Amino acid sequence: MKVRSDFYIIPIIIILALILPVYSFIEAYVNPQRNGGHAFSFFILIVAIERLWETFYSSQERRRHRIHGDWTLPLVSIFYLALGFIKINEFFLINRKINISLVILSTMLYCYAFALRWLARKSLGKQWTVHAAGAQKIKRIRLLKTGPYKYIRHPIYAGVILELISFSLIFNTYYAFLFCLSFNVPLQIFRSYIEEKASARRFGRAYLEYKKEIPAFIPKMRGDS
Repeated sequence: MKVRSDFYIIPIIIILALILPVYSFIEAYVNPQRNGGHAFSFFILIVAIERLWETFYSSQERRRHRIHGDWTLPLVSIFYLALGFIKINEFFLINRKINISLVILSTMLYCYAFALRWLARKSLGKQWTVHAAGAQKIKRIRLLKTGPYKYIRHPIYAGVILELISFSLIFNTYYAFLFCLSFNVPLQIFRSYIEEKASARRFGRAYLEYKKEIPAFIPKMRGDS
């Protein structure tokens, strides 16, 4: 029986994501002089669990552990993992004094990003899938203009971008922040572009009109034309 190669990709990503917090706790154990190491590692654990659940387990689609033609999903996941490893190494190798104000602001932004994605998923309902393109994404869906989709076309991607930025800044890991701006954020924007091409094929003129009316990531200010 032939097994498709994409059968293994997402399970491998899940395993690597679970290794992240383990690696962080090991670093905290071998570097007891680093203040806040265990709190940092617990934060990494929470992020890993939440990101795995949202990406691979929150949708109702069948065979969600298969790529379904969406090669952008493993790509952005791998770069998220890279961001996590960079953040962990930076935190433990550079004994930087923690800016509490930045930690609080970043945590608030992280929570806001989660709330934005939750509202978007609630609006999508059974249409919420983890794949930006491919057969599982473009069947049996309708063009949505409710909830956050009344204001921006990509509330989930906007939420993920805000999550990435806040994640990289919590505990003041600035090299991770630069990596995020250089790679993670552009990849999320590119992934939204791939999804828009699929939506344009599915909805045609209706989506092009929606695209003209509603901005991609930043809501129009009141009074904007």
